[in-house]
Amino acid sequence: PSSDWPASIQTIGLDGAFIGLALGPSLDAQQPENGPDRTSPRLGTMILRMGCRQARRALLLGRALPGRAADAGAVGAVVRSGGSLSLPAAPSSRPLSARSAGVLSRRSFSAEATAAGDDDDDRRTVRMADYTYDLDPSCIAVYPASPRGSSKLLQVDADGTVTHHPRFDEAFPGLMADNSHVVFNESRVLNARLSVRSSSSSSSSSSSSSSSTAEEPMEMMILDAGDIGPHVPCVGSELKVMLRRVGVNAGDTFDEATAGSATFEVVRSMGLWEEDEKSQGNGTECVVRVVQSRDPSVLTLGDLLDVCGTVPIPPYFNRDAEESDAERYNNVYAADHNSSNENSAERHDGGAETTTTGAGAASAPDGGSVAAPTAGLHFTDAVLRQIGSSNASYLSLHVGAGTFKPVVAEDARDHVMHAERFRVNAMEIRRIVRAMEEGKEIVVVGTTSSRTLESLYWCGVRKIRGLDRAEGSNAGPSVLRLGQEEWIPLLEGGVSEGISAAEALSSLVDDDVDGGGKKSDDEFLEGSTSLMIVPGRYRFQVVDRLVTNFHAPDSTLMLLVSAFLGSGHKVRSVYEEAAERGYKFLSYGDACVFSRPR
Repeated sequence: PSSDWPASIQTIGLDGAFIGLALGPSLDAQQPENGPDRTSPRLGTMILRMGCRQARRALLLGRALPGRAADAGAVGAVVRSGGSLSLPAAPSSRPLSARSAGVLSRRSFSAEATAAGDDDDDRRTVRMADYTYDLDPSCIAVYPASPRGSSKLLQVDADGTVTHHPRFDEAFPGLMADNSHVVFNESRVLNARLSVRSSSSSSSSSSSSSSSTAEEPMEMMILDAGDIGPHVPCVGSELKVMLRRVGVNAGDTFDEATAGSATFEVVRSMGLWEEDEKSQGNGTECVVRVVQSRDPSVLTLGDLLDVCGTVPIPPYFNRDAEESDAERYNNVYAADHNSSNENSAERHDGGAETTTTGAGAASAPDGGSVAAPTAGLHFTDAVLRQIGSSNASYLSLHVGAGTFKPVVAEDARDHVMHAERFRVNAMEIRRIVRAMEEGKEIVVVGTTSSRTLESLYWCGVRKIRGLDRAEGSNAGPSVLRLGQEEWIPLLEGGVSEGISAAEALSSLVDDDVDGGGKKSDDEFLEGSTSLMIVPGRYRFQVVDRLVTNFHAPDSTLMLLVSAFLGSGHKVRSVYEEAAERGYKFLSYGDACVFSRPR
């Protein structure tokens, strides 16, 4: 029956993904580390990739079919012959153009395209070796430029011209003409690194209490604090963490090592947390629950992190966090955890009055970052005043540790991006849209802000085309999610054709397509994104100019800036010249401002 087609099609696709997930890791594990096959594609990875491609195609069709007329014979004929399928538009969505519908259908159902897709897949391999470079340790800044704002600035214009500026705070305001609108990530960094010792083990462990007390402390790093608030009760809170030990099991317990203020129990072990050989070693990704707090002053999770946590400066600093890092590893405009609504109103002269009521207001869990949105570290209050509140907007993407996790796969497409939560005030979305409609350039501070705005674009495209659906029984129309490669069928299938950035973003706050109603200025859009921007395929939709730091080799951030400038070769040449000129790299390093190439 036609009513069963969407479910059946999605089931077929998911079956392929499940087969890949089940067989892929075990087959890869059985393949010898050394030997003639080491440089050839790993069989398990190939199966997993094939399954995921099948799942993407099937899920896309499954989302498009509900409420639309189709014919079983037509679907079968398309699959057999490689023809195209025309999908009538759902009444509540803007119809696809004839060209887009044909492209989408052929890409989803063509037997010939499916067969040829494997060869095409090989050509689109994203080799990390093409996006790496040799980073001399002497180029890494382990302390920030003092005073704030005195870092150097490297400028790359749209025609490729490179200009060097000795001071960021003197050069940047002059680069921002009246036709620019600057977007910042205001998420605040939490004290997300703790030190713990084993207190007891599951039945599979045999450590004694005496050996536990003698054990050296280990790192427990919070990986994602985007969906929790520092103000939530401490006991009972669950945290996604990395324990710097391999083989941690559910039921294992750990005591906070500095003052013994709390005990954590592993609720779920999620597998190996793998880092490269330059890191401090692999660990275990898991979920822990705070089961006991012994300090009467520790009532909330924020209290616990203030008492026991330290600033999560990057491990490549090769030093402990210092008192000055609490200020310098945060931006001057970082939001207070309980007042993000008021911040928007206070920052904009003549802005609409906002309150702390309504959907998505400050009463909702308000997370934080576990790594700094470092591009903003160069900005001072004086620079912000020169930019002007009318030329600036703010959003929050709560940075997770996964953003900076090294890519250890040879093909970047095999790297799994961790989802990060974002939160954007509807008033700020409208301000950005207004700037676009006035022809202003959107200057985005940081890769995190860029990923948020680009994710919002694709969410808007899905909404306009009627392809969005609430995920989870409690998910409302303001809850948005974007998967790692979900943009690919939207872009390459022609779904986004004809939809401008202003139109897509505006649809999220001003269009009543989903029945959720228009958003008032004091409401928020909230959600999560795993968007992975890779060179060669991704086309930026929102960002005109990008302010960012010099990024680590073998990182997803290196892929993002390579995609923005158009090639890894361009980025490497810019970085090599910068190193020769004495620029400092990574989180506490100097700044770049890139214009999208013409």
